[in-house]
Amino acid sequence: MISEFLKILSEFWWLGIFSIVTFFLTIMILPLIIIRLPEDYFAREKPDGFITRQNKGVRLTLFILKNIGGLILLIMGFLMLFVPGQGILTILAGLSVMNFPGKRKMEMKLASKKTVFKSLNWIRNKGQRGHFQMPEKLIHSQ
Repeated sequence: MISEFLKILSEFWWLGIFSIVTFFLTIMILPLIIIRLPEDYFAREKPDGFITRQNKGVRLTLFILKNIGGLILLIMGFLMLFVPGQGILTILAGLSVMNFPGKRKMEMKLASKKTVFKSLNWIRNKGQRGHFQMPEKLIHSQ
């Protein structure tokens, strides 16, 4: 029985390493994304971005790179729901970076959770940035 368990562990050693690497990557990357978002990101109807002000070629390249990065964060966040890490916040950061139909509604649903919103503002406070303005949904639920 123990030898079977050790055999399984030896075959999936990479999963432990992946978990550790994603944990440390999100500790480094996630705060940077949250700190760089504008204070009114969740209060605006539709956020204006840096990419929309670029020429067409640069805009397409940035759009593709941004969505690939967001997808990576989204996958890492989903995995962190099962392994150590900041899963929900990483999912929220991944969604914030990506472009897809229904994105804003999903972001607002996650950000309107009091614990998530409080965590976001805690990170911004540590980065010496102003707190996010509350989404309407969160204001009305208090």
